[in-house]
Amino acid sequence: MALLWECDQYDVHELLIPLVGRKYEFRNNKNYPIAYAHKPALRLKNDIYLYNDKAQNDCILELNAMRIMDEWSKYELVDPYEECLVGTLTRKAMKSIVRPCWEVNDAFDEHLGDLLDDFGGKALMKKAWDNRKKFISNFENPLFLLHIENEVPVTFEFTKTRTWSVNIPPSSTVDRKIIAALAILIIAIEDHLDID
Repeated sequence: MALLWECDQYDVHELLIPLVGRKYEFRNNKNYPIAYAHKPALRLKNDIYLYNDKAQNDCILELNAMRIMDEWSKYELVDPYEECLVGTLTRKAMKSIVRPCWEVNDAFDEHLGDLLDDFGGKALMKKAWDNRKKFISNFENPLFLLHIENEVPVTFEFTKTRTWSVNIPPSSTVDRKIIAALAILIIAIEDHLDID
C-alpha cells in the first residue's frame, strides 16, 4: 500500500520542468517525500499520473482526462493495481465562474459531495479586476473544502508559492485516492485558471 493513502496531512508542491510538463511532489508532515505526480507537456488531453516512486516506475493512480478544455474538465480516476474505476471528478464550468466547483462521484457514479472554494465570489472578482493582486492580496490564503454530507470537510489550503496543504479529518470516509486527485487538480487547473 502506498504511504500516501495512510496520511491524514500532507503538502503538494508543483515543480515546473520546461518541455517535460509539470511534476508534483507529495510530502508528509515531516517533509519526507511520499509520492510523485506527472502531467506530461504538449498533449491534447491532460492525463495525470500519480507514482509511489520518484523514478515513476510504480503508478498508483491514473487521472484520465475525458475532455480537452480545463474549464469543463472531467477526470476518471483509475487504480492501475486493481484495474478499476475509483471515481470521477467533474468541474462545473458555469458554477465555477463565481465559485470554483468540482462534483465528486464514486466508482458507481453516485454523488459523494462537492469541492468548493471557501470564498464564493473571489473567482469572479479575480477575473473582473485587471489589477486583482492589489485588491485580493489582503484575503486569507485560498482554501478549498470537500463537502461530504454529515462529515467534517477535507481542507486544501494554499500555504506558499506552488504549494497546497491537505488536511483529512480522521473520521473521513472519502477514498484517499479521490482526495489526492483533487489536490493535484486544484494546483494543475484551478491555480492556473486564476492566472489567466
